[in-house]
Amino acid sequence: SLNKQKTVNYRSAFPVNKFFGWDDVKHFKITQNLLMHSIMYKTSILKESKLELPEHTFYVDNIYVYKPFPYVRVMYYLDVDFYMYYTGREDQSVNQQVMMKRIDQQDRVNRIIFDAFDLEKISNKKLRSYLYSYLQIMCTVTTVHYALINTEDSKQKKEALWSYMKKENQTMWHHLRFSAQGIALNLPGKVGRAIVCRGYGLAQRFFGFS
Repeated sequence: SLNKQKTVNYRSAFPVNKFFGWDDVKHFKITQNLLMHSIMYKTSILKESKLELPEHTFYVDNIYVYKPFPYVRVMYYLDVDFYMYYTGREDQSVNQQVMMKRIDQQDRVNRIIFDAFDLEKISNKKLRSYLYSYLQIMCTVTTVHYALINTEDSKQKKEALWSYMKKENQTMWHHLRFSAQGIALNLPGKVGRAIVCRGYGLAQRFFGFS
């Protein structure tokens, strides 16, 4: 929020001030999700990944972060605060009310990321694990905002998203759907929705999510 400061670093996950590969990466905490403003790619990586971002769409920074990752073989972590990001403004794209209005764009980005790779074919276990974790966060954000909207249309669109993932890649869907998060996100009825919304509220309070 505008009256609080929170610094995110990756010291516990990455070696500092040295070149390293995915095998050297340690566990990511929930607050250590890699975002656009914490990553710089070599131009050659972006070209190799054939990165394309849909026009006139919000939340494409998630595609920018996610799609080049399997093409990254060598990394370097510079433990410096490069970027300050303000949250809590009413007109901000990650503001809860704004995200609810733009849920169709969030859903579109969610599907693009899901379709980007067959994660079961990613040979490096740590890279595969991180990509699954990132995809799980995307599914969580989309599903939670459908629950917050709480209309018959939003319920149908949430079901359509999960049905789409099952149809396109059942193994990846199964990994996401039957994880602890996936089970919680898909609890049925009013009680299930209340648990999802309550969990999101707690995440906002303790982790500073928008």
